[in-house]
Amino acid sequence: MSSFDSNSENAPEQTISFDDLCDVFLEHGCHTPPSELHGLLTGWLCGGGRSAKQWMGLAAQHLDLDSAMPQKSQMQLLIMLAQTLRQLKGEGFGFDMLLPDDETEMEQRINGLSHWCNGFLAGFGLAGKQPENKEVEASLKDLANLAAIEAEGAEEGDEAERDWLEVSEYVRVAALMIFSECNAEDVKPPEQQIPGNNVTRH
Repeated sequence: MSSFDSNSENAPEQTISFDDLCDVFLEHGCHTPPSELHGLLTGWLCGGGRSAKQWMGLAAQHLDLDSAMPQKSQMQLLIMLAQTLRQLKGEGFGFDMLLPDDETEMEQRINGLSHWCNGFLAGFGLAGKQPENKEVEASLKDLANLAAIEAEGAEEGDEAERDWLEVSEYVRVAALMIFSECNAEDVKPPEQQIPGNNVTRH
């Protein structure tokens, strides 16, 4: 098996999209929201989580898997780990939440964001990180309020689209801020195990 530094030039260049993540869930017959898993990962990383082994355990638990995870699913989840950490640590605000796209009905988009926020809070808590300051505390409270939103019967239209863009952008920037505040010191990104490769990369 091969290990690699997910923040180096040796990290895999592949990316994972929301649709790819949905495919992983479908393959395993998992009925929990895919966005929640990416929120869980993001919150865990913001709280200082870095171990690829621990992440795979969290993901398997979320997917409710009783047996070994297929290699393809392992790769997708490791790619998501590397991709998300690179985006959180990168410049230019390149972080993207894995949510239903803009062609999806508003109700589903809002629910996706709500589930993402719920996952974020769970992941941050699992990492055992305490809020660094009042700004972080306030953002976590805002995410908790968004996690409790009921989107049934959400309206469509230009005004709804503007509101959606504003709220989703707030959540995205809040996640970046929380990561920055709680990870001020540069830390080593996770050493990840790539199944099916016998070359060790550093």
